[in-house]
Amino acid sequence: MKPKCTNVELAELLGVSLEDLKDRGWSVDAPLVPRHKFQEWTYDELIDLPDSQWLAGDEERPVLIANGLWLNYGLFKGGKTYRSMELAFCIAFGLEFHGLPVTQGNVAYVIAEGGTKRHLKRLLALCEKYKLDPAEALNSGKFNLITTAVNLAEAKGVDELLGQLRHHPYVAVWLDTWARMLSASGGHDSDPDTVGPAIRGCDRIREALDCTVTIVAHIGWSPAAQERPKGLVDLPGAIDGATYCLKEGEGPNACFRFKSVYQRHAADGYEQLAKLQEFGADRVFVSAPRHEVAIEKLPADVRRCYAILQGLGDGATVDQWRDAVKAGGLWSDVKNWRDKWKRAKAALLTAGVIDIAGECVSLHDQ
Repeated sequence: MKPKCTNVELAELLGVSLEDLKDRGWSVDAPLVPRHKFQEWTYDELIDLPDSQWLAGDEERPVLIANGLWLNYGLFKGGKTYRSMELAFCIAFGLEFHGLPVTQGNVAYVIAEGGTKRHLKRLLALCEKYKLDPAEALNSGKFNLITTAVNLAEAKGVDELLGQLRHHPYVAVWLDTWARMLSASGGHDSDPDTVGPAIRGCDRIREALDCTVTIVAHIGWSPAAQERPKGLVDLPGAIDGATYCLKEGEGPNACFRFKSVYQRHAADGYEQLAKLQEFGADRVFVSAPRHEVAIEKLPADVRRCYAILQGLGDGATVDQWRDAVKAGGLWSDVKNWRDKWKRAKAALLTAGVIDIAGECVSLHDQ
């Protein structure tokens, strides 16, 4: 019996194009049989492959790639789960993620710490932020919460997870946290006998579902480990991209910085800034304008100097600004008023919230 072939091979055998096959009633969107993983690629096959797709963002704003292995990592309480769960939620329901486009599709969020009721509060807060009915959204099969760690190092552990995922097709699966998954796999993040097989387990999930798998991982506490995920140093070499989650400050004014790093298909360096805000049952991230974050870090007298400039409006001259600061009584109790003024102006320029061209001052309020 002659073995089956792909549509490309069939077209070549018949001496026709794929379009001709389509005209004859063949479905040419996929091979007749799965492609062998070691089969050589032809030029015609390579040229017909689609460009890399993104579940969130794009090559200029790489937040999550399609059909890849991704990593979200940072210190304890660095915003990893808040961000990961919101991103999964937005993809599941086709909602913009902090102004970025998403590709809608079913997701599974596997989280093995924090308590199931606590996760419900986070999901209720997300429903409130995005104006969705919780019962309808969480019963739709689009966002699927699982609260048991997966043994990624053994085939039977991965198969057990795959056997429970009913709402096909999936576009993404989150594994939160990496430490919990490795513990369920019988090891830890510095154990080469566990980490390697667990990465292969992630790839098995990704290949079986034709989806993206995102690992949520911690970093070490030592200064030398602040921008490196815990575990073997080769973990970044196994992924298609990562998001470094960094918390700056404490309390209600704490800012969270999310930076794209380890990018295999895009450039490193894209950042999103956010703050946590109450939405009913819990808190959810809201985007933080870059200029506001920069200004909050400045001393109080410099912030007031900036507020006076805002009152004058974009395009005021340096002299108008200086006179308004003086008239407002700022630094009226010090002898070196001009030195204070020069330092405040320099601080605002260094922070990148103003520009001075000639005698005109422009505000960076976007």
